[in-house]
Order: sequence, then structure tokens, then C-alpha cells
Amino acid sequence: MAWPTRPALEDPEGTAKKLRKALADRTNDVKQCLEFVIDHLAHETPMAFLAQVNLSIMARESGFDPALPDRGMLWAFNDPFAD
Repeated sequence: MAWPTRPALEDPEGTAKKLRKALADRTNDVKQCLEFVIDHLAHETPMAFLAQVNLSIMARESGFDPALPDRGMLWAFNDPFAD
């Protein structure tokens, strides 16, 4: 499976402006990290990995919804800059 990515943002400058405003009072370390992130808003970027769930183990737990698959892996990814 290929690692999921998010496409380049349609308005990277607008997003950058919002981020700079929201984090204006933060430390220099945060601001340096922010500029690194902003440099990548206009490019396709790998999404952040959040969790991996083994459904064959979860299926044994009480309350497991039988409508869900009882085997396989469920992966969760996030794009913190998505609208």
C-alpha cells in the first residue's frame, strides 16, 4: 500500500497567512517549524499517521459492531491543514 498523501493546497498563501496569524505569539522554535510546514503547503505531502487497528483483535471485544469487518487492518491518517 502506498502511503497516503494530500494534494497541494489550492490556496497555500491563504493557509500560510492564517497559520502565521494563529501562531504569531509562539516561540522561535515553533515559528521555525511553521515556516518549514508553510514551505510544503504548495506541494503534495505525506499525511500524518494516527493509528493502526487490528480488526481481528477488536472483533473479540464486547460492543464490536458486527457490521464492521472482523479481520484486516484499519489505518487512520490525518491532514491537519485540510478544510
